[in-house]
Amino acid sequence: MAEQGDPNFQALGVRFGTFTAYPSIAVSSGVTNNVYLNNIDKVSDAVFTLQPGIRLRSGWSQNSIDIAASANVVRYAHETLRNRQEYSVTAIGLLDISSNIQARARIQYDRLAESPYANDLAANVSVLSQYARLVPNLAFIYTRGHTRLTASAEQYTFRFNTIRFADGTSRDQSERDKTINRLAIQGDYAFTPSLAVYAQANADQTNYKTLRSSGAANRDGDAVRFITGVSLDLAGLLRGRVGVGYVRRTYDSDLYKTAQGLSLESDLAFFVTPLTTVTLAGQSSIQDANIGNSGAYRDNRLSLTADHSLLRNLLITAKALWSQRKILENASSNQTVTQFTLNAKYQTNRFTSIGLGLGYGKGRSTGTSAGVPFDELQGQVTLQVRL
Repeated sequence: MAEQGDPNFQALGVRFGTFTAYPSIAVSSGVTNNVYLNNIDKVSDAVFTLQPGIRLRSGWSQNSIDIAASANVVRYAHETLRNRQEYSVTAIGLLDISSNIQARARIQYDRLAESPYANDLAANVSVLSQYARLVPNLAFIYTRGHTRLTASAEQYTFRFNTIRFADGTSRDQSERDKTINRLAIQGDYAFTPSLAVYAQANADQTNYKTLRSSGAANRDGDAVRFITGVSLDLAGLLRGRVGVGYVRRTYDSDLYKTAQGLSLESDLAFFVTPLTTVTLAGQSSIQDANIGNSGAYRDNRLSLTADHSLLRNLLITAKALWSQRKILENASSNQTVTQFTLNAKYQTNRFTSIGLGLGYGKGRSTGTSAGVPFDELQGQVTLQVRL
């Protein structure tokens, strides 16, 4: 339901020749009962956000350019250490080389805050960590009949800030700065409009900018990943894909052990009724660790999302997320986080909407994991205006 939308409430945009701009701005006011995600010393505070954004799309009959820019300015009433400015700029260009071949160029630059639900850092550390990311990507897509082949090359460059804690201490994160070069190829074959199979192979090379803070070698190395699966699009029933494969990570230094194992991905949307969609997503992969002398950890994620149109202009979304990070060298050491959110969005007219959100997050660690336990309850009200 979130994908469909009512045409009567969709933004019209502003025309500039052959381009259309879609500007928007949102303001939010909310509260949290655990600003630093640390149960030892819980602090509550009010938080305010400003989110301007704009998207510029071409209207050409052939080829296209799509540019998007957004910002997220966050201010806390008292705990100013959590104040931050995030922004993102993305440009995508599509060029039809021939009737069968298309080139796609994409470049993205972000400055973002880390999330305790997305890495193996301690939650009270990740909430204070920010990073810059630059991702250029070039892909070629060949389509003929029921077959599609995609080859791409991309580079990820990460630069992390110095973390400053409430007690006045700081932590330099330059040892996490890295560049990842990735080559990928994927083949898709459609047996019917509703059923297709795919196979994908990735090769990564990771280079860290500096040694570890201890002077030890960093986690430079290579990784390969193979995955194959099926894509489904059954009208009125479900849409999505399920894949299974293998991943292997090796390191230049003998300090870190080779990590390998099963790789899984799933993203299925079930159209339960014309007004209700339930999405089940999951993945299991191996990632570089950020703590101790571990080389890698297994990242397991599972989410369940339900979207229901209570009215034609009122969308209710409930989501449950479970995530677990297991250090491969020590199976008893892991971090588990869960999150439950409930959001309502009321589209008053084509230009304005009001949102209400409630959320609860919980994190626990076992073994020698560096995570700290946390529980957070938060809520916010949002007003968005768009053209």
